[in-house]
Amino acid sequence: MVTSEDAVKFKAYMGSDEIDFKKSRPTHPMYYDREMLFRKDRSFWLSMILLMLGGFYAKAKLQVEKDRWFMWNRKEHLSDMPAHHFHNRGGVLIKKQFAGFEKYHRNGDELMGWYVKAYPEAFRKSH
Repeated sequence: MVTSEDAVKFKAYMGSDEIDFKKSRPTHPMYYDREMLFRKDRSFWLSMILLMLGGFYAKAKLQVEKDRWFMWNRKEHLSDMPAHHFHNRGGVLIKKQFAGFEKYHRNGDELMGWYVKAYPEAFRKSH
């Protein structure tokens, strides 16, 4: 059953596209892709997306392997490293960061050598 309200809405709908319904030909000429050029575009973007995903995966994997290498190095050479190079945080050893100057010396001669390097004007020989 079609009501008068439905008829009015349908008439308005059909009248809105009247120009398009009466066209004798399309507004844009037809394009025939006989050489399948669309595949080049699709394969380019597919390769670009796969390359980006591969880059993200490689970056994440590199970080994991770097962490694994540091962990392995710490475990294998822990006995060779001096204990004062680590902070012990509840059984977790954190390697201290040294920057700027030599902090620890094996003997007095090494300490004096460092003083000579650090304060050269104090150890200059006067004539």
